[in-house]
Amino acid sequence: MHSRGFLYCAIGRLSTKEVMLSATILSSMSNYGSNITVITDNRGIDTIVEAGQQHLFHRMLNVDEYVSEVDEVTPGTGSRIAKINGIINTPYDETLFLDVDTEVCYMFP
Repeated sequence: MHSRGFLYCAIGRLSTKEVMLSATILSSMSNYGSNITVITDNRGIDTIVEAGQQHLFHRMLNVDEYVSEVDEVTPGTGSRIAKINGIINTPYDETLFLDVDTEVCYMFP
């Protein structure tokens, strides 16, 4: 089956708070709202779960699964590595990568 979905990469609590807002808007406006994946770190997963917002995401993937131990993943430059690896390993046949601060204004086809 052909799958379409959205991918975010949120490293750290601030980015995770932003991704929850963006995913809330996206899921209300898109036919593919249930296919939202976030790649995040342990702090991000904890933040999403503590806020009771895990229902927004089809998948929550730990960044450690996508980045080698050699690469340091921190807010800033390390998150670029996580984004690239996330896009390469997307769980969907067609993926739209969105920054965490994206506000969706129009319905996606």
